[in-house]
Amino acid sequence: MSTEADLCSAALVKLGAAPITSLNDSTTESLIASRLYPVARDALLSCHPWDFTIAEAQLTQDPSVSVENGYAFVLPTDLLRTISAGPGTLSRGWSIASSAIGYEPPPIP
Repeated sequence: MSTEADLCSAALVKLGAAPITSLNDSTTESLIASRLYPVARDALLSCHPWDFTIAEAQLTQDPSVSVENGYAFVLPTDLLRTISAGPGTLSRGWSIASSAIGYEPPPIP
């Protein structure tokens, strides 16, 4: 299995730069790779709902966040992207702001 340093080193070589052996080296290539790798990784993981990145979480209600006629829940700290907040019509009424997801039930007809 390739390590983060292996992946970055292969990319650097393709660009014509010197390879690295660790993201903690004192070389310019290593310093740049250590800054860019997490950003590029998270962007690629969040741009598509890859099967291996999807997880469900039980959310904790956050009473300190005010949502008119609704509820607010703390988002997981490792959240990259929200795909849905419930099946079909149950996903209506949800909104994400800052570090919380809010739910305001739709009006009853």
